[in-house]
Amino acid sequence: MNFAKYDPIKVYAMIRFWSSLLFSVIVTVNLVYQATVVGLSPLQMILVGTVLETVSFLFEVPTGIVADVYSRKLSVDQDLV
Repeated sequence: MNFAKYDPIKVYAMIRFWSSLLFSVIVTVNLVYQATVVGLSPLQMILVGTVLETVSFLFEVPTGIVADVYSRKLSVDQDLV
């Protein structure tokens, strides 16, 4: 398969689109699971979401440092892993 014919910007946009869409689906299914099967209260679900966002933020800071110090390409590659 000849990958040289694909526009890198379009490939990157499609990867970001699908990863964002799948992440949204996973979060939605997870919230429904927490509410119905596990039986978490709204406060507990908010606390779980807060922990999720805090961990996400903590991993975004090193990614930004890598982008500033080394290169944006390395940062994007690290993000996709």
